[in-house]
Amino acid sequence: MKRLYKRLAATYLVSAMLFVLIFAVILCSRGRDENGYYLYQLLGGVDGNLEDITEEYESSVKRLSEEYIKHAREVSGIIAADAAAASPSGLETLRIIMGTDPISLISPSGEIVVSTDESLQGTQEDGEIISRLKASGEKNAAAVNIDEPDFWERPGYFRVTVRSDSTSFFAVRIDGDMTRLQLTSGSDRVSSILRRATTEYDTSIFAAGKARGKILGITKNNRQDIHIENVSEGKQLLDFLSLLPEGRPVVLRINGAYQIVVTRERHDMYLAAFTGMEEVMANV
Repeated sequence: MKRLYKRLAATYLVSAMLFVLIFAVILCSRGRDENGYYLYQLLGGVDGNLEDITEEYESSVKRLSEEYIKHAREVSGIIAADAAAASPSGLETLRIIMGTDPISLISPSGEIVVSTDESLQGTQEDGEIISRLKASGEKNAAAVNIDEPDFWERPGYFRVTVRSDSTSFFAVRIDGDMTRLQLTSGSDRVSSILRRATTEYDTSIFAAGKARGKILGITKNNRQDIHIENVSEGKQLLDFLSLLPEGRPVVLRINGAYQIVVTRERHDMYLAAFTGMEEVMANV
């Protein structure tokens, strides 16, 4: 009888241990999923902010284009009515009144013959721009020329060229002061959004660009280095991120510790958020 009781006690003990183990596994799984959902929500907020800042940037470029075209056409009309305004001093007066950047007058051959910026005088306008304006039958036809560098570099120049009403000059050009215009690179905008993202100290978000597989930025209140075990920046990082199930939490070793990681893919980059396992256990 005692042997039977011992067997029953052992059975109950094993059952209780299994129950506790299964219950703990379920809790851990649930904690991981809840943390994964939270991280994915964070990434959704960052994704939305990236869309907003991209739209703002494009709107800013459009606004600048319209503003500069308007001023160039105003200069063209004034010169057509008053030839004296075509002198360097006359253009400088117009530049100050309109609050624009350097104003230049261009000959039919594309040469800048008069300019408020002496360094531009004698240089050539882009031949494609001149050809396009000559081919256009539109009065005061305009062309916007903005440097389009890669994702990592800021635009190098911004200018508009408008066909002139004057018989003395072919076109009016206004160059943008790039310091004043504050046009940024794509990587600057991503880094700015991540610096403004609000995260807990143990939760980080980073972005990796698809073009080079480089880290574009990391949330401000976290470590500013990301090291995924056995994965290097570049193609290896891109290949690794592409294999992770989007929106589903996985456990990876990052910066020497096991972390819950969730990724979100954009057309130009991967976003990833991670938090320490101790955070998961604390929630459990």
